[in-house]
Amino acid sequence: DGNAILREIQVQHPAAKSMIEISRTQDEEVGDGTTSVIILAGELLKNAEPFLVESMHPTLIIAAYRQALEDAVEILRNDIATPVDTNSRDEMIKIIRSSLATKFMKGWG
Repeated sequence: DGNAILREIQVQHPAAKSMIEISRTQDEEVGDGTTSVIILAGELLKNAEPFLVESMHPTLIIAAYRQALEDAVEILRNDIATPVDTNSRDEMIKIIRSSLATKFMKGWG
């Protein structure tokens, strides 16, 4: 997986070291999604570059990313998320099956 590959390489650049740390943290906390988190972080860095070229201060860029995160979480909570009864065995099995199906289908598709 992505984290295993990143553990084996040696890097000097601070941004590259941060990317490896992101992958490691994702692997430790969630156990999956290391490649996705690297791709997402890379896209965030790529989209920040034009602002850096225009001499925008990094703390302003970070503040904008934090505001975007807050806005996204609010939209997810209020407009997209579906309440789940964690005490309902049937509902939990449905969620687990759906989650596992995407993992297994990737290997067979």
